Amino acid sequence: MLEEIFTQDFVVRSAAASIIIIFGLISARYVAQFGGWVLRKINQDKEIAYAFEETVKSALRYAVYGLAIIAALNRLGLASTVFSIVILVVTLIVALVLFLVLRDLITNLFSGLLIKNKNLIKPGKYLVVGDSKGTVTKVSATGVTLETKDGGSIVIPNLFLSKNKFAVHNSENKEKA
Repeated sequence: MLEEIFTQDFVVRSAAASIIIIFGLISARYVAQFGGWVLRKINQDKEIAYAFEETVKSALRYAVYGLAIIAALNRLGLASTVFSIVILVVTLIVALVLFLVLRDLITNLFSGLLIKNKNLIKPGKYLVVGDSKGTVTKVSATGVTLETKDGGSIVIPNLFLSKNKFAVHNSENKEKA
């Protein structure tokens, strides 16, 4: 049984896959450095943020790592199976991230629709919610903008309004009464 697994063909494919991985690890460093050099040459007059340059270099490095791994798996004859699993996992991760990112935005938008449809809060009214109070200057799909006594502006997300008690008055004087 072991003789079937460790045939000469398998050993040759494994050695080739190992060489591909080693070449990928070495070349990733040089590709990343080249990418940084290109970014600096393109924007000679402008200051490129160090963090942006490092992000691009890391992305290039990991892309080369990924290509090397895919090439090595292809050499071993496992690329299609592993590639399908990787695509499935990446798709699930992207879907989860999108759900987590958009969940609050969608809830905020629905809260905004509810507030607008019920006509609860209108510009010119005085709003008190939590520690915030001021005259409503704008009601949008995502939040309500208040002008405070000191002339500043506060944006209160509609989601916050839907989860907390608030009071709407015709003027600032009624709030004090």
